[in-house]
Amino acid sequence: MRATHRACPDLAHVSLGSSVTRGVGGSSGHGHTIGYAAAAEIASLVVRLDQAWGFVALVLVLLVVWVTDIGGYFAGRGMGGPKLWPRVSPKKTWSGAIGGAFGAVVVALAFARQAHLTNSLAIVCLALLLSTVSQAGDLFESAFKRRFGCPPSVWRVRRATPG
Repeated sequence: MRATHRACPDLAHVSLGSSVTRGVGGSSGHGHTIGYAAAAEIASLVVRLDQAWGFVALVLVLLVVWVTDIGGYFAGRGMGGPKLWPRVSPKKTWSGAIGGAFGAVVVALAFARQAHLTNSLAIVCLALLLSTVSQAGDLFESAFKRRFGCPPSVWRVRRATPG
């Protein structure tokens, strides 16, 4: 394979700037992961600025993203069907995307009930939006990595990081 772990750029590397992430991680390639984690940490801190609902909003976002990913995996593996974007992500299916979104809505409604949020329609719309953005981000990241020739083994290592 022509690409190595060090040659595979990360979205955070591009967005945060190579000088910042290279300076933190040195030449080992770990700066990409640190930059990615830093971006997630900054976003979570910004959401938490709202004293009344920041924590609830952060937990809701995390739950929707996790359930979309996990539910999509199991729905796609269980039902199969046509591929979502085979050239970019050959294992993702439409049934997985729909199953992940459905699971996200169910969990978001259950969480909203526990958090005493009463506007169910808004919660459903928000869960569907967040689920769609989460899946689109995952596909974009896969397309980005394919564009730069990152081998699948690097993807598995990088998937061990949050986000």
